Amino acid sequence: MPVLFNLLKPGPSGRVLALPLAMATLWALSACTPSGPNVLKFGDFAVVSMDKDEDTASLAEDFLGDADMDWAIEDYNANANPTPGTKLVIPLHPPGRGGVRSDAYQTIPVVRYTGINKGTFAQHMGFLDAKGYNVMRVKDLFDFMSDYKYTPKRSVVITIDSDDDDVYKSAFPILKAKGFPATVFVTGKNLGKKGHLNAKQIKDMVAAGVDVQCSSNSGADLSRPSGKENFAKYVARLQKEIDATKSVVKKFGGSCNLMAYPGGNTSPFLVSQLKKEGFDGGFTTQGGSNGFFVNPFFFYRNTVSQSADVGQFQRALISYSDKAL
Repeated sequence: MPVLFNLLKPGPSGRVLALPLAMATLWALSACTPSGPNVLKFGDFAVVSMDKDEDTASLAEDFLGDADMDWAIEDYNANANPTPGTKLVIPLHPPGRGGVRSDAYQTIPVVRYTGINKGTFAQHMGFLDAKGYNVMRVKDLFDFMSDYKYTPKRSVVITIDSDDDDVYKSAFPILKAKGFPATVFVTGKNLGKKGHLNAKQIKDMVAAGVDVQCSSNSGADLSRPSGKENFAKYVARLQKEIDATKSVVKKFGGSCNLMAYPGGNTSPFLVSQLKKEGFDGGFTTQGGSNGFFVNPFFFYRNTVSQSADVGQFQRALISYSDKAL
């Protein structure tokens, strides 16, 4: 049966190669391995002729034990909107945790906005919605990296580095309408000032699934001493910044276990201090996507311009790599 297994092996896109031929071959074997009028199980796969009362969620419940795993069936088949009578290949053991396959590994893109243009942002979120993207919380990204959770191949994390009140007025209504989580990184000293986020706005966003986290208190580079500052003064300044931003952001209703490094700059010493203060991770401004092996204090992010069209936005969403590990 080597030919059959090759036919069922996912290609770089994650979809089964020669899917119609593979299913025809499996159905031809049904006389040898019957398992019901509409179902054929063969090794690590099942082929199902979908009934009128079924959808991918009900099939995921029956075959994978979890309706929320419907994405695994949709990812594996070219037909994203199957109708009754459609024959679907169901991988009984979805791709390896961490998104590792024989020919590629999954990466999770984190997009970064530094300001909000309502029209552009609405187009981008509409694209994610129309294409069925799994918009993740940062917590889900940690689960992916810790090898605890299977993750749909079309997954993305949304971050916004801004404490302007446009985040609440323009971005938040769109995120809320789509049911998308996001993480907003704020500068402590700006909160509550005119034109910036206030406590009510932050609490409203947090209640709706938008996480509010810290950057710093002043916006200054925290990665190294500045100018003629000696190391002792730098350490004192860094501690003061961390203490202040944690206090202010929490006072306004946010959290402070993640940091977007001011200016995107970090250093081993800054990371060591953040770990001591109970931080779980840090976000750079360096472009790229995140495999399961990425250092959680060096998350890559793809910055998206406020004027980026959908094509440019789509290029920030790379989710698989064929580079050697």
